Amino acid sequence: MAQALCRMLPPSEVDDMFFPVNGRSNKAKREYQKRVTGAKNICAACPVREQCEQYRASLQAEHGVWGGRDELDRDPVRRRKPAGTLAGTLHKPAHKLHSVRERAST
Repeated sequence: MAQALCRMLPPSEVDDMFFPVNGRSNKAKREYQKRVTGAKNICAACPVREQCEQYRASLQAEHGVWGGRDELDRDPVRRRKPAGTLAGTLHKPAHKLHSVRERAST
């Protein structure tokens, strides 16, 4: 793992980028996504991506970007919803969407 590209970064930058804290505000969510995307871009060029993911699995670490994947990428149940969809509405019949949208707007 000595060849990992993230090892070339200062430790504080690694923490902020590879283990960001997701906030509740839209601004915090955008910052979180920006940091995760930056980490994934570094991983994309890294020669030890597979070893990194294997190391994460051995630690059973759930959070953070490891081997170019974050916790949502690794967990098929929690995958990101496509842009523009309400959470939990992807496979609901159209007649049930109205009540979901009403709850989301309150």
